[in-house]
Amino acid sequence: MCFALLKSRYERLDALVNNAGSGGSRQTKGPHDPEYLDLESWRQIHATNLDGLALGCKYAIQLMKLQRKGSIINMSSRAGVVGIPSLAAYASSKAAVR
Repeated sequence: MCFALLKSRYERLDALVNNAGSGGSRQTKGPHDPEYLDLESWRQIHATNLDGLALGCKYAIQLMKLQRKGSIINMSSRAGVVGIPSLAAYASSKAAVR
């Protein structure tokens, strides 16, 4: 649901949970192994996992400021701590969230 619709219909947003993420192994064309990674694939995963989170915060904050309260929860993954060599872009994006 887009934030404009939330604002027009409900006039508020109490909480946002940023929990989306893409590992990318099926969505991108290139390898994710650090030695052979495809830079376009790397950027695509970071755009989804980090830009998506940033934009969620941006628009949620605009609504929450109107009511002067709200909560934003940014979810990460265990992969952000331990890493996954075959999914390096995913793991680094989740480490960035942490």
